Amino acid sequence: MIRNKLRSARAEKDLTQTELAKLIGMSPATYCKKEQGQSDFYICEAIKVCKILNKKPEEIFF
Repeated sequence: MIRNKLRSARAEKDLTQTELAKLIGMSPATYCKKEQGQSDFYICEAIKVCKILNKKPEEIFF
């Protein structure tokens, strides 16, 4: 569920996984694992993602 919301929000901003990963300061491989739900986002990472995507945390992560 979270990954679908995140993927949709990222697509709305026309960003690739690699681009978003760079913007939040992590490797594309790490970001990919987090978006796929294989690993969790740290709170600070989730906040950065929300700011970049112009979304509230509850719109993506809850």
